[in-house]
Amino acid sequence: MVKKTAAETHIDANVMYDLGYALNTKSGKLKAGVEYEYWRNKFGNSQATNGAGPGATASTPMVRVEYHF
Repeated sequence: MVKKTAAETHIDANVMYDLGYALNTKSGKLKAGVEYEYWRNKFGNSQATNGAGPGATASTPMVRVEYHF
């Protein structure tokens, strides 16, 4: 049996602050901020059409830290 896939919606937004500038070190090396990810019909799985379950939708707020070598 072949199941149809559904159209996906994926949003990944973040706001980062350059901590290097704030710490009086090299700018662009260390960043910190918040991120939000929303995913509907993840990997084409739709809870409505093929019973994918609750994993078909993700809504995840995150704290993010990046260090660039």
